[in-house]
Amino acid sequence: LTSFATMANSYSRIQVLEKGYALSWTRNPRSLFLLFIFTTLNTICRTVIFGCFVYFTNQDGHFQVWTAIGLYYGHVLIMLFFNIIFNRCPPSFSSRYIISLLLNSMSSFYSYNYYNFFNSQNESSVKHKPSFLRQLLYLMISISENVALTIYFVLYSRSYNIEDSYGDVHQLSNIQVISIVLIIIILQMLSIVFNLIYYDSHPASVSLTNLKGKMKIDILGSSWVLKKGRWRKEKSETDNTNLELGASLIELCIHN
Repeated sequence: LTSFATMANSYSRIQVLEKGYALSWTRNPRSLFLLFIFTTLNTICRTVIFGCFVYFTNQDGHFQVWTAIGLYYGHVLIMLFFNIIFNRCPPSFSSRYIISLLLNSMSSFYSYNYYNFFNSQNESSVKHKPSFLRQLLYLMISISENVALTIYFVLYSRSYNIEDSYGDVHQLSNIQVISIVLIIIILQMLSIVFNLIYYDSHPASVSLTNLKGKMKIDILGSSWVLKKGRWRKEKSETDNTNLELGASLIELCIHN
């Protein structure tokens, strides 16, 4: 538990710095506490799922290092495509773009991360952009991974064996496996609930009911907003062209 708490605390500290100390134990302790609980629950949930998959997919219950590495870098690969497409900056070969892309992708295994690691004074004064759709897409990816891996190790595992640190193999019964699945479901649901409560008490006064102003997303460096049922390309400060119409996020990706 201390490992999970340490990881959640590290993520919370990053959030404090990223939000310019608007989220801290002195200014907004309730929000920070909710973020800490949400991150801890989500971390435990993901660890249990991936741990069960690594152990149960091996007939002898060994911890397969290559399986664990494959799961991690498989997720990193998904996040690389995700961060390239849904990015406020167009793709480039600049060192800043590549480093930010790699760091954000490799640090998004347990939680949503999208930071500008080269934030300048001028960039920090830019008006905040809603990230509701981007975070929703990340949440859908994370939950899909959790569901897919859980279904696989429950239905297609060769055995439910786990080898402990002393080399002893323990076989789990079907009841114990079902109990694990129930714990996973409870942890996933609680993490979602605490995430919603966190945003309800967010320092920026985020509304959970008025989603009209949150229908914005960046795709390959272009900002798109949903207005009157149509996706429109927002005009940047240096762009004098008219708004372009779109129909769906898929078409927006193709357009860019």
